[in-house]
Order: sequence, then C-alpha cells, then structure tokens
Amino acid sequence: MPPSLLQMPDVVLSTIFKKVDLYTMLTKEMVRTFYRNYESFSKDAIQHYKYNQKEVVTLVSNIDSKLLESIEMSCARSVKMEMDEIVRLEHWKNLKQVEMSNLVTDLPLHYFSGMARVSICRIFVSGEDVALLKEMFTQYPSMIKFHIHAECVNKPQYERILGKSQVGRSVYGGRLDKWLCEIGDDTVQFALFGSMDNWYFSVERISKELF
Repeated sequence: MPPSLLQMPDVVLSTIFKKVDLYTMLTKEMVRTFYRNYESFSKDAIQHYKYNQKEVVTLVSNIDSKLLESIEMSCARSVKMEMDEIVRLEHWKNLKQVEMSNLVTDLPLHYFSGMARVSICRIFVSGEDVALLKEMFTQYPSMIKFHIHAECVNKPQYERILGKSQVGRSVYGGRLDKWLCEIGDDTVQFALFGSMDNWYFSVERISKELF
C-alpha cells in the first residue's frame, strides 16, 4: 500500500510545489486517482506515475498558479504526451522548470521560452529547432539549460546554423559534438551526443567566469 499523504516527501505526484500543503489541496477524487496509478516510491520521490493530460490539468487547476514553479512528469515507457490543454493554463506562464521523462511531445519549443531549465523528449530535433533555441537563449537571459532526448537528429543542419562543431568525448565515452556561441556576457554551449535512435541535444548557458 502507498504511504499516507502525510508521510509523502516534498516531491509528490512528480510535481514540485513551493511551500504548499498538498494534504489540504488534494480532493478525495484526486487521491483515489493517485492510488489507482501508483507504481512505486523511492526515498526522495514518486517514480513512474502514469500521466495523461486530463489528470495533469485536473491536478494543476486546483493549485494557486503563483505557487507552482516546477513540474516533473514521467512514465515507465516511452509514450506520446498531449500538451495543448496544459500550456493554456495560467500556471504554465509562471513555470521555471519542466521535466518530462519518457513522455514524447511535439509541442513547439517556443512554449518553453523563458523557463530556466527544461528537459523533454522529441522524435526529431530539426535545424529550425536549433535556430529557435539560439534565439530563445538570446532573448531570455533567464534560460539556463534546455535538454532534449530524441530519436533522430540532423547534424549537418545544426552546422549550417552554428558552424563546424568541436569534437570531443562525452562522460560516457562516446563522441561529443559541441558548439560555443557568445551571447551577451555569457557563452552558450550547444552539444550533441548519442547514437542510433538514442540522441541527446542540449543547450546550456555558461558564465564566462568559468573560462
């Protein structure tokens, strides 16, 4: 049996709240929904919560939009996640962090503009996506890191936008392609590594003080 709500850690239903008493906010029906979808707990967080858009909208709608700063959604296996209703919520505009693990979205990247940290899954990272990310990091100094797990990539398209890559090794030992762009007072690093249908594309703002 899942532990009682009073015993839950700060990360509950894979959604992080700032100074929110979840016990007073969850309705009985939401609790029953949670128990039906419960899979497992770790020491620090709930893992493998089976999300769908309707459940997320129901949960988030019951929370003060000014209190919600970060949302994490995950699934045990890769599935597509619809987002059109979620991004229309007032809460979405105030988010600083979004993490989606194994939930594939085709949501246009501009919906994540201004968020400090984003981690999502997509089928394909296009050259247009990379150009938009460069524009977003230029326009929004609040953006720190944007990570995409993708099945398909197109490095030649990226090089037409970012120039020739610097080649190195990732922490996992595989090839790492990276591009360094000067944006304002910061250096923004674009990086690509992976193989086959398991690719990781990231954009990270790096303070010049680190160089």
